[in-house]
Amino acid sequence: MKVENVVYMINSGCNFRCKFCLNNWKYDNTPMSNLSFDEKIKILNKIKELGSKNLTISGGEPLLDNRLSDLIRHASDLGLNVNLLTNGSLLTEEFLDKVKDKLESIQVSLEGIKEIHNTLTETQSYDKVVNNIKIVKSKGIKLMTNFTITKLNYKNLEEYVLLLKELKIDVVNFTRIYPSGYGKKNWKELMIEIKEYEEFVKKLNEIATENKNIKFRLAGPTPMCLLEKNKIKLEFNTCGAGVDELAINPNGDILPCPSWPKGIGNLLKNNFEEILENKEMKKIVNRTELNSTCKSCNHFSKCKGGCLLHVIENSDRKDVYMVKAIS
Repeated sequence: MKVENVVYMINSGCNFRCKFCLNNWKYDNTPMSNLSFDEKIKILNKIKELGSKNLTISGGEPLLDNRLSDLIRHASDLGLNVNLLTNGSLLTEEFLDKVKDKLESIQVSLEGIKEIHNTLTETQSYDKVVNNIKIVKSKGIKLMTNFTITKLNYKNLEEYVLLLKELKIDVVNFTRIYPSGYGKKNWKELMIEIKEYEEFVKKLNEIATENKNIKFRLAGPTPMCLLEKNKIKLEFNTCGAGVDELAINPNGDILPCPSWPKGIGNLLKNNFEEILENKEMKKIVNRTELNSTCKSCNHFSKCKGGCLLHVIENSDRKDVYMVKAIS
């Protein structure tokens, strides 16, 4: 396994309380001790030693770390392509001026039009986030937004696209919710059914065809059988867990993906070879839990069965958005 992409969740604190937040420590009340600055530097050095190319820094809310700009500069100086995931509320011109030459991009969570964004994040942050998006754009930093697809916002896609046009957003990611953290706690309230998801991606595909100046992406892994059935031409992700992606939580624990509830080794205590040899990691790499229909599919080498966390959570061992019949 070659780890091309790493998501480093550098802290556990956050000033938002998003209904879909995947951070498991917010759901199970597990105390999360954040590392010292020197330990975080050691983590970054180890990420480089893994041969990784792309580093995404997230949290919690990473801008609550008062040494974030130093961490970004160090990671960039190591030769990593650094992307920052933030809720956008704490961005300042001073911070952006410190890091603008060290970042590949910034992704800001913008969950819909004003009322919906504030409802989903349980804040009154919309105006501040929109203003800060404009500041990021003014600095010439590549900016992406993220929209988490839920029952509360999926019917407002067209209004959201008008907002994207007004803000001159170049790239927008659409992410499904995951059965982790608050997403798991609020599953019934937020999760859209497979037919609703199909209608959403079909509508998104139509909008993308009509709006070539914005790049629309399905950032969360979606089974390729669903995309093929609906003739979806959008750029999309497949599940990187156990393939080319790892995540690191605020304790330094290795996770197969950012949504994973339990660590598999710790980067400050275990070397990478030990972590890869862990029996839990081998099950993930080999997709041991996945249903036989997905494993025999001609898309399997790329698709990997959609979201592996969904596979493990479901008794029939399939992604909830899989449309191929289970044999």
